[in-house]
Amino acid sequence: MRRTPPDRAPSDRAAFDVVVAGAGPAGSVAALVLARGGARVALVDKAAFPRDKACGDLVGPRGVGLLDELDSAGRLTDYHLMPATRADLLRRLGRHREAAEAYRRALDLATSDADRRYLTRRLQNLPR
Repeated sequence: MRRTPPDRAPSDRAAFDVVVAGAGPAGSVAALVLARGGARVALVDKAAFPRDKACGDLVGPRGVGLLDELDSAGRLTDYHLMPATRADLLRRLGRHREAAEAYRRALDLATSDADRRYLTRRLQNLPR
């Protein structure tokens, strides 16, 4: 990530209505909600992206609905990680039939052999 030194900060400090510090799940959703409400939002994080972050184990049942809401614009419909993430949340909730459908959708969209192998294993390991 490129940082701007303090002595070279942009002169127009009103370029954004809000700055959200931290582009993890909470910061990303906060920025999304604010932007959808018309705010000019800067989302900043100290780490470069993409990065691994262990936070999926903390997502509860509302996570499935949140994923659906985030994809309401349809921009992620053909991105295999969207149904894969949905499948994993459904699996954790014990909604195995729905999880299987989502894993199959992710498999249809996956473009790499590694992703296909992983998704196939997840699908096969679901309780029947």
